[in-house]
Amino acid sequence: MRHRDLDGFAAGADVVYRLLESQQKALERSSKWEPKTREAAKVKWKKLQNSPDHLSLLEMYRKEGLEVLKLAKYVHSPQSTTHILG
Repeated sequence: MRHRDLDGFAAGADVVYRLLESQQKALERSSKWEPKTREAAKVKWKKLQNSPDHLSLLEMYRKEGLEVLKLAKYVHSPQSTTHILG
């Protein structure tokens, strides 16, 4: 009985370790994406303005908390049209 408890703990620890590792990688990607200085932010903003592709626009909106795809799905759903029309 005691051996099974330790096996469960080891499996749980492995999951926690993988989650922490994943979180650290996400933080590293985020820190690479975020500009470090005001000038770097201006350059990045100009680049996004001059050549906005779909993914960078979605990324910008998502950073601001706007889920464009969810909003579009809602607007085109039957619920929203009956609400608007009725």
